Amino acid sequence: MLQVTSGSDYGIRGVIYLALRAKKDAVLISEIASAHDIPESYLAKIFQGLTRQGILRSARGVGGGFMLARRADQITILDVVSACEGPVLVSKCLSKKDECDKKPICGLCVVWEKLQDKVTSVLSETTVQDVVDSLEEKYPVP
Repeated sequence: MLQVTSGSDYGIRGVIYLALRAKKDAVLISEIASAHDIPESYLAKIFQGLTRQGILRSARGVGGGFMLARRADQITILDVVSACEGPVLVSKCLSKKDECDKKPICGLCVVWEKLQDKVTSVLSETTVQDVVDSLEEKYPVP
């Protein structure tokens, strides 16, 4: 099964939550975890990685919390998934294309490469702002 891990899912949802509250200075991790029913300690670990990758920034002390490090239209879903997981690969054979010992008898490399291109394209062309705009269109704030 091709599946996004819970870490990437939580990371994406957390980043979208921050983008929806972009006018607020910083958001506490407890608020985000509560809103999405995510274990707070797990989300904190994910957010540390997103901060190291330059997607988020954090502030300590009173009024502290997390915020986007860049505008939401400059952060792609691929940025978030890659920060959480590393390279996005639909098949492990793509990580070592030239070293695949089954290549002469398998023939699936071409299929995996096409799928890889499609997945990467969708994730890299979709920004956090695109998701926010879609949400705001479907669920307008009164």
